[in-house]
Amino acid sequence: MMHRILFLLLISTNGLFAQDNGDTEILIKKILSDSTYGKGELRVIMELEKDPVEDALNEMESSTEFVNPSDGAKIVISKKEKKELIRGIRSQYGKTIDGKFFNGHKWISYKYIKPYLEQSTSRVNSNRVMMITEPVYIRNGEICMIYTLHLCCDFGGQASLWFYKKEKGNWNKWIPISQGLF
Repeated sequence: MMHRILFLLLISTNGLFAQDNGDTEILIKKILSDSTYGKGELRVIMELEKDPVEDALNEMESSTEFVNPSDGAKIVISKKEKKELIRGIRSQYGKTIDGKFFNGHKWISYKYIKPYLEQSTSRVNSNRVMMITEPVYIRNGEICMIYTLHLCCDFGGQASLWFYKKEKGNWNKWIPISQGLF
């Protein structure tokens, strides 16, 4: 009997935080196709850097309720969900991102970012660099959290941590957790 209970607990926990590679690929491609920061060539940072992500996660740690100020959408997450979301992002630090999600995009390492961005400073056609986490899913894979850092225009850009929600089979940017322009 005890084995059955443990098995059921294991299945329910895995279902809560399971990741779907098909959804991950869709989400990452959607984010990479955003041309908000110009239409110049986009390169992807190969490894997730800890420092900028920690700033966003630190903002998240003080709350379990998040609201989108533009439309009032709200989510209340449990302490367990918050812990799993944060752990899921932190587990990606220093790891090379799976290249299968970034077909067609060139990689860049940290030491080449500044010279690459300085090559083209036109706002419309500026070179762009993005760092992105793989999504961390909750609630049976219907909600996920993703961190992005988008650099352009000689080192300007945006850092953001967002909840995305799957609605009618489509993933939509839903509720901001942390975001900032620089």
